[in-house]
Amino acid sequence: MLRAAEAGATSARAIGAAVVEGLADTLRTEVWLLDELAAILRRQRGALALSDLEGVDECVYAAQRVLLTLGEARRRRRSLVGVIAGSEDVPVEALDGWWRGRSTPRLRELAREVREAADRLSQDVALNRRVLQELAQPAAGAGRWGGGGARRAAVASLTL
Repeated sequence: MLRAAEAGATSARAIGAAVVEGLADTLRTEVWLLDELAAILRRQRGALALSDLEGVDECVYAAQRVLLTLGEARRRRRSLVGVIAGSEDVPVEALDGWWRGRSTPRLRELAREVREAADRLSQDVALNRRVLQELAQPAAGAGRWGGGGARRAAVASLTL
């Protein structure tokens, strides 16, 4: 009887370790995807500055692919969080409380990295929005910047 209880405890620890490693892997993937999306937005700004419509289109499609993959990674994370916390709606940062302090330092670090990558991405999204708003300004009589070359230069200054 004691052996069965020990085997059950060992099995539960192994499952717990597998879930923790799966969550760590998912968080690493999310960080990479968020950073990749930010890089795509930077390339898109460069293409906009050069009036490279083909480059802009390529960036749009690349962003769509990354967003789909990011959605899959987030679904996986929610599923693993559900196994750990009993609810998929628990933020990763709150898992330490659910585990009563047994969360690993690496998971806490990865949760911080996801937050930081999301913050960086948010800044890139805001900058792209500004660039697109500048480009959408009416070009009445040569536009705000006096013409195509000046307009591209002004947009290029926003892409830095």
